[in-house]
Amino acid sequence: MAAELGSDDPRTNPTRCHAEMTALDPTLPHLVNVDGAPAPADASPFNARNRLLSLIHYFTSLVENPARDPAPFRELLADNFALHYVDPPVSSFAMLNDWVTGRLASVVASNHMIHDVSFDTVGDGEYLVTVAMESEALFPDGSGIISKNRQSWRVIDDASERFARIAEIRIERDDVRRFDLPETN
Repeated sequence: MAAELGSDDPRTNPTRCHAEMTALDPTLPHLVNVDGAPAPADASPFNARNRLLSLIHYFTSLVENPARDPAPFRELLADNFALHYVDPPVSSFAMLNDWVTGRLASVVASNHMIHDVSFDTVGDGEYLVTVAMESEALFPDGSGIISKNRQSWRVIDDASERFARIAEIRIERDDVRRFDLPETN
């Protein structure tokens, strides 16, 4: 099934783009046709925000994907990255592989609801992004965690690449609630 995106209205679409897409996998659509004009020079804040939002969306969808494949994460991480989700931080592709196929794979299902995203430009193509979200995780034994947290992302963006790259993520958990699902017979 193909879906069409786009508009010729410059108020809603500064690139004046029309795209057709199909869903090939559960994490990203596949664009089959794109027609458009280049973005105007004054659209860079709009483009930066959209690139940062697409990075956040794709990263969280990979975390939630039950396939637990570490390979797609490579495209999203800078050369010297650090993910401060666990201690010690995930800071190499070997550690990322262990995190995705080990600890992350122990989660039966997860969901991330993003409530707020803001960013500041700190250099040419470098951003500090603040993400407020609520995360839910369910474990095989029927227990789970609901966590309200605020994440600080340091992101490097080279517009010639498909996605911006994560240099660092730090997390502050504001509220963590554990739960157990009731047993059913």
